[in-house]
Amino acid sequence: MKTAFITAEYNPFHNGHIYHISETKKLTGSENIVVVMSGNFVQRGAPAIVDKWQRTRCALLNGADMVIELPFLFACSSAEYFAAAAVQTAVKSKMADFISFGCENNDCGVIEASAKLLAREDQAFKNELSSMLENGTSFPLARQRALENSGLNQKLLSNDILAVEYVKELIKSGSKIVAVPVLRKGESYNSDTLNGSLISATAIRKAVLNADIENILNGVPFDTAQMLKNAKAENTLFTENMFSAYLDFSVRSGKKIEEILDIREGIENCIYKAVQNCNTFSEICSFVKSKRYTYTSVSRMLMHILFSIKKQDMDRFKKINYIPYFRVLGFRREKEYLVKKLILSGLPVLVNIKKDENKLDENGHFLFDIEKRTTDIYFGACKNSDFRKLNCEYTVPPVII
Repeated sequence: MKTAFITAEYNPFHNGHIYHISETKKLTGSENIVVVMSGNFVQRGAPAIVDKWQRTRCALLNGADMVIELPFLFACSSAEYFAAAAVQTAVKSKMADFISFGCENNDCGVIEASAKLLAREDQAFKNELSSMLENGTSFPLARQRALENSGLNQKLLSNDILAVEYVKELIKSGSKIVAVPVLRKGESYNSDTLNGSLISATAIRKAVLNADIENILNGVPFDTAQMLKNAKAENTLFTENMFSAYLDFSVRSGKKIEEILDIREGIENCIYKAVQNCNTFSEICSFVKSKRYTYTSVSRMLMHILFSIKKQDMDRFKKINYIPYFRVLGFRREKEYLVKKLILSGLPVLVNIKKDENKLDENGHFLFDIEKRTTDIYFGACKNSDFRKLNCEYTVPPVII
């Protein structure tokens, strides 16, 4: 019985995700789909529009069999760390036959060739990359140009960048897991167009926040539509600016933000200046972003400041190949055997947190403490006081469909 892993954010779950799951099953013959999903914060350095348990439910109702959480430290990080931790989740599970991911490039050979080049990163490539970075080029653009100068002439789009990182980590780990690229259909990742049945998560979020839910109904399954309608009615949708006061306090609290993950080259001085001149999280991002630092990379920096994520924290988990435990957010009842198979991996599996947390080693406790902190602050920012509860990691059970 074959099992395919998919890494996702489902922010929110839409028809494109249904297509991806269906196509993965078709291409691989897998009977089991395990999703490694970002929790309450996502890779672009922002809160998920709705919490991880609601997004898990939508996934399980629409094709996923089990959802494992990608911890905040990796989920709210650069493509390299995000993808590496996701791949290591599949590798360490000892149950993945395939890793499936979306891509926007018709030539999958470009993905593999780019991944092989980045996996070995010879000195000439490193020198060229460093030179462009020193001249103020952003990292994504610098790496794209370095790849082009190495003979890979096709531009890598948003999904392609992550696709390359997944394949790169598989190469580096020597895993026998098969990479399965699925060509993206419909609107592009950053499109805000609402035409057709395959619209982007970006467009969906924008429409929902603008109270334009009716225009997204063709692009999402019923369960997602109901979730978003309820969240809008209950005032439980999340945006980055809901965390502005937390960020302001974190910057002003006296911590050495130059020790924070991704803070480098004196950018902390610009952040200090931004906090004095701006009122909201998004205003600070816009103030700090530059040719060298994209809005998204700045947003991740600010989230790392908010949650006190240090450079040494990522270094600590790189040394152990990222993943010290598996957190099961939910599963389909008839696929409970997947949880039992996961337990056979040898790593602690968290299902009932109160009972299972004592299985964690020192690294596991450290990583899960970050999860508890980020979840408490996530719900603490909610505009609906009924949802501003503490200790949700202990009180919200896994989603079982």
